[in-house]
Amino acid sequence: MVDPNRIPSKPTPISDEVKCVKIIGPLRNGEPVQIDSAKVHYRFRAKELLKIIGDEDEIITSIHSTSKAEIRILEHAPAKKDGQLYIQILGSDLQVKIAEFLIKEAIKEGYTEPLIPTPLMPTYIFNHAINIELNQVEPFMGTNGINILKMESESKTWIEVDTLERKLGQVNKELKVRSNGAAKEVGSSEQLGKMDIDSGIEESDDDSGDGDPGIEEGLIIYDWIVGTC
Repeated sequence: MVDPNRIPSKPTPISDEVKCVKIIGPLRNGEPVQIDSAKVHYRFRAKELLKIIGDEDEIITSIHSTSKAEIRILEHAPAKKDGQLYIQILGSDLQVKIAEFLIKEAIKEGYTEPLIPTPLMPTYIFNHAINIELNQVEPFMGTNGINILKMESESKTWIEVDTLERKLGQVNKELKVRSNGAAKEVGSSEQLGKMDIDSGIEESDDDSGDGDPGIEEGLIIYDWIVGTC
């Protein structure tokens, strides 16, 4: 088990703290093995972290036990600024496919078809932002964020409203709405502005690719391999 003094029961990964490394995986007949491995990297949203690991590591332990893959979660600047983390899966082709499937299913838990956002994104994604007037935020988001969820499900992008600015409550203040996705056209105003509030939307110049050439240098916050903390 992880030392409870070194990592909280409900981790908050978007911070500068160095967290304990949790270690349990790939095995063959209960023994650690060295194999010619397949490896994949993805991004996922930090708010989904507990869906992947569980309150007491029970979910990630089950995923590991079923797939026998090594699973590593990393925190690194390119994703951190967007409230995202990296996940790396290492193992045989079959182990990686099983682990990837189970991780996606874990993230989808709590959503109902057809309104299910994309669970994992490539490490290289495109960003786009628009500005929206404060009085248009509620109709844009919808009740309990239902409009955001609809747009995410249809466009296969992640959409975030800068709610930190919203808390300031300044009259006529504009908020930034960001979308992230695998395609260059992720945040077109056609997607983000289709809620019939075009008069309150203005495109910004924040349209760029977010590359991750240094992912291997990311801060490892969870590492399911063989060993101890």
